[in-house]
Amino acid sequence: MSIRIGIGLDIFSNRIDPEAQSIYNRIIAIPNGFSNLSRLNYFVKGLKAIYGTLSNVPVCYDAHWIGGVLGSGVGATAGQACARLCSLTVAGDAIQATASAQPLLLSHNGSDNYLYAGPGNDVVGVYCKTNTNISPQINTDFTFEFNFSNFISRGLLGGVPNSSTNGWSLAITPTNVLKLYRRNAGTFSNIDSTASITTTGNRWVKVVRSGNDYSFWQKADGGTYAQVGTTITDATAMNTYTLPIQIGDGFNPNYAGIGCNILRAKFYNDATQTTLISDFNPATYNASTSQTQWTSTTGEVWTINKSSTYGSLKGYLVDRNIVMGNGTSFFMTQQATVVAQPYTNYFTGAVIAPNNSNFFIDCGTSWGAGNRGSIIERTMGTTIELYAGAPASVPVLISNTMNLYACLFNGISSGIKKNNNSFVASSSNSGTDTLKGITLMVRFGLDSTSFLNGVFTTVIISGANDTESTRTATYNFIRSLNNNAF
Repeated sequence: MSIRIGIGLDIFSNRIDPEAQSIYNRIIAIPNGFSNLSRLNYFVKGLKAIYGTLSNVPVCYDAHWIGGVLGSGVGATAGQACARLCSLTVAGDAIQATASAQPLLLSHNGSDNYLYAGPGNDVVGVYCKTNTNISPQINTDFTFEFNFSNFISRGLLGGVPNSSTNGWSLAITPTNVLKLYRRNAGTFSNIDSTASITTTGNRWVKVVRSGNDYSFWQKADGGTYAQVGTTITDATAMNTYTLPIQIGDGFNPNYAGIGCNILRAKFYNDATQTTLISDFNPATYNASTSQTQWTSTTGEVWTINKSSTYGSLKGYLVDRNIVMGNGTSFFMTQQATVVAQPYTNYFTGAVIAPNNSNFFIDCGTSWGAGNRGSIIERTMGTTIELYAGAPASVPVLISNTMNLYACLFNGISSGIKKNNNSFVASSSNSGTDTLKGITLMVRFGLDSTSFLNGVFTTVIISGANDTESTRTATYNFIRSLNNNAF
């Protein structure tokens, strides 16, 4: 495989770059360190193709392409927190040693996309929904099948929204029992598995109706289904309906929002899994086509729905390693790097929930002081502001989808471009300042009103006033790192 990034150089081959090997060895030698040599090799070669030497890019972060260190986390981040984002040198690493302040790390194995949906008490407002196909009926034979991993807490795997008097949802209860909720003419009833399921690892579960018989099943991914408990006979008549399907949510508020990663959901209008009528498969999600929806191989369009409430973790459709801030307490710092202006800061991220100020990166010693080079989203998601001494506000629209912002800090003039659009300049009276350390996801000094409620993937800081051709090459390279999402 090879890739060309707009400057006419082949950067990817089977040969492992010695510097990539050295960086990889350093990362995996750290307790709980994680990295992928092939991806890291691609990253290092890509930078060298553009900048000649890694010394020209003193700070780089990307949990997917470089790596980091898994943290212990607390609550919603327990077991999936980021304690360190590794740069290409030890001095450049961004660190968070306090478990309660470690940002969420949404890990990706390189092949299996998933809907991160919980835990429901800590992560709000996420589900995928389709209005395209008629929801599979429960008044006749059916099979509903779900594949999940990283199970944290009980809740609804999927079903129909709560606006209907008829419908269904499949839930996992606090005792790990499978529960089929049914709503018929406004009346609730349910059928429970007579035994508990296993929730550790990568698991599949299904509920089957054949005539008036209901049965529940489970298996490990790649294994063979075994029945859970005994078959239940229920002759209750059910009405038909035409409703959308929701994954990660359903009509019963007592079980709204399951805590797990949902990798697949299949819906059949028979008991033998012969006729697949709807298929929730995040593997077919393509960020280069859309970051908000995708079309299944069975024809339905799945939309990704996220909460915009500020100050909490959010569910997310995960297609690579992603780091997420909660808007209240998560951040990371690196205080060793000194880079004199001019320099160019490339940041790939998204504001999930807008606030008066969401700090992507803050570089300096105090608010409004010199020695700065900061990127901040302000005014409820309408502008990006650059701080190079005195503030320089540049109107660049922020959205809740992933974009790349190339930010130039050049003493008396600063500027920004979103993706590879026109470069917008803004004046500043700061003189030539110096970047002294980095704080990610919060204003320096831990201002409680300015934590980032959003996600980021790639940070590259070039120690130069990059030319337009270099900025374009870096944009093309970072775009390739992010599944061509922008």
